[in-house]
Amino acid sequence: MKVKIVYDGPIQAPIKEGEKLAEIQVLYKDEVISNHDLFSTENIKQQNAISRLITSINFLIWGDV
Repeated sequence: MKVKIVYDGPIQAPIKEGEKLAEIQVLYKDEVISNHDLFSTENIKQQNAISRLITSINFLIWGDV
């Protein structure tokens, strides 16, 4: 059994509470047996230009932030 998260990323702010962000797929023998939507539980504001730059650099260096 495998669990897979499917999303169009990277996910960009701003994000509204209740917005669909991704989908969880449960697979058995490479066949999807269940799908579940993932939603934001809170509002996320957009970062300012400097914060976005730092986040982008971290993403390029570390691959995830």
